[in-house]
Amino acid sequence: MAAAALISHLMPPFPDTRAQFLTDPRHEQAKTYLVQVEGAVDEAALQALRRGVVLNDGSTLPAEAAFATEPDWLWPRDPPVRFR
Repeated sequence: MAAAALISHLMPPFPDTRAQFLTDPRHEQAKTYLVQVEGAVDEAALQALRRGVVLNDGSTLPAEAAFATEPDWLWPRDPPVRFR
């Protein structure tokens, strides 16, 4: 299983409102996602994320995208991603 990571770090100023702070688009906070994908991640797929992707409800903003190896702490998916 391949993985792609969108990478950044942040610390919100008020711990009690962390989720709201992180998810509210007005704060423009970068987030990190580790994504499992079926097949191989190639440079073209990463470039598409870096440009922004068109979804049914609009386009995403450009993202920092990089290939990441599967971390040791990641548990097996049952059923695998392709069968969900």
